[in-house]
Amino acid sequence: MSSIEKRGWGPSPEPSKSEPRDFREAAKEIIPANLLDLYLKQYPQIAALGEEPIEGYTERRLSELRNGIEEENKRRIADGKEPVSISGIHASTRDDTFSRSILEKASGRAREVGVRTDLIEVSDEEGYPDKYLVKEAAEQIKTSDGFIIATHTERGNSMFMSMLQHELEKVDLAGKTVGFCHSFDDAEEDEKFGPAVRAQDFFESKGCIILPYTSMFAHSKGANEPWVEKEMINNGFYIAQGIERISRSPLQEYLKNPFLFDERNTRKLNKETGKYEARENPEWIKLRGRVQTANEKRESEERKPLSVLFLLGGAGFAEGIPEQWGRGARISKVVAKNFENLGFMTDTVHLPSLEIAPTSGNPNPSLVEIKKSRAGNKDAGMEKLYKKILLADIIIFSSPVRWGVYTDALKRMIERTTPLEVSGFLLEGKAMGTIITSGEAGAKEVELSLKQWAHHNGMFDIPFGSIKQQLTYKKDEYPELQEKYPDARRVAAFGASTIIDFLEREGSATKAIGTKAHNHPLSTIEYEI
Repeated sequence: MSSIEKRGWGPSPEPSKSEPRDFREAAKEIIPANLLDLYLKQYPQIAALGEEPIEGYTERRLSELRNGIEEENKRRIADGKEPVSISGIHASTRDDTFSRSILEKASGRAREVGVRTDLIEVSDEEGYPDKYLVKEAAEQIKTSDGFIIATHTERGNSMFMSMLQHELEKVDLAGKTVGFCHSFDDAEEDEKFGPAVRAQDFFESKGCIILPYTSMFAHSKGANEPWVEKEMINNGFYIAQGIERISRSPLQEYLKNPFLFDERNTRKLNKETGKYEARENPEWIKLRGRVQTANEKRESEERKPLSVLFLLGGAGFAEGIPEQWGRGARISKVVAKNFENLGFMTDTVHLPSLEIAPTSGNPNPSLVEIKKSRAGNKDAGMEKLYKKILLADIIIFSSPVRWGVYTDALKRMIERTTPLEVSGFLLEGKAMGTIITSGEAGAKEVELSLKQWAHHNGMFDIPFGSIKQQLTYKKDEYPELQEKYPDARRVAAFGASTIIDFLEREGSATKAIGTKAHNHPLSTIEYEI
């Protein structure tokens, strides 16, 4: 077998037929009527699914994606450029048939919609990475639009990730879409996930986009639910969709220049006076106009404007008394001001102030089951929070680090979001960011933990959407208290562009609620795996 195989991953698997089922009727079984009505009114693209059965919707979405890739390829060929391509990198032992099979089938999904696929093996027979093959993989990544990394927790996982990052340290990767398929054999191998998770952080810092559901972990012996394996295979679809969306969006240019929005004002020479005058950042003005256009469209459809929900996990917060706020609350306020300047509505919830009942997690109830149970009446705070979460377009999580993890209040809230998953992955299609403050180690681990939860729930991770601050300043010297704080402006700008370019765009990440255990439209095709 050669180190690189062009298109040689076997035939694409054929989808089998499934019984049509009405999305809206299915949703009524698991989502209370009042919440369902609000949710469908705010997201009419989902309400429209009530008239279209699963099978027809899936075929239409695949056809749209296939046509989009075809048009992009035509433009590229006319410009003398290479067509859309994805690289697959397999880093494991040669007898690890599970992760290789996943990668091959994911490639088949991408080829179904017209994407060229390449595969490279980078490990020797025992699973240790070959430095020359890793260099070759890096070259493949440089020339492709996206890539999928399939690894196993055995042996050379950490070594491979370190070598690959070294090769790509000075390479421009901005705008590429990335997917990960990590497999393991034993529960004791959990601690070996670290290199894989940190690799995701590396690629995000390089301006890559990690789409929902494209960062997956699965037990190679089949201990996970079957849909997890299916979602790993559907990585090919998700990566292709990400490439098609970003290829013609301003977000791609923003990713190549992440500091574009840092300055609120720029200087321009007045030719009449010969003096430099301050003016508002023109790119910020353009982005505000795009937000306004999106809000006007929503208003014409009687929908709420674009909105951001801040969930504060720290104890330091007093309504209307800013001097008693903790650092996370203060930074959240500055980020909120920047979102508001762009035209977003904002709302803030202080989680420690809410009465949120604990959950055993066994079994995990749907929203309807919670409403019917007595336990649901004991935590009115969570009942109200479900509504706020469902109607928000962006959710920003803020927490200090407590003994290496986020706070108990935030942890309890996250545990109680499982009914949103059970009820049809209702967080799908939203974007998320983080604000982590710390006087100790662990800020990065807290951030990555929250992102893994968000990816699993179908949320879009805002590029450059995380703020991490060590407690190194006196209280009255916090630089982030200024509205011009660059990190705050960056979160707002990339958050707005993410929503407009990916999630608000016609035919974008809409979903099918209430159809099965996992409900992304592209995953409703039943494949033999």
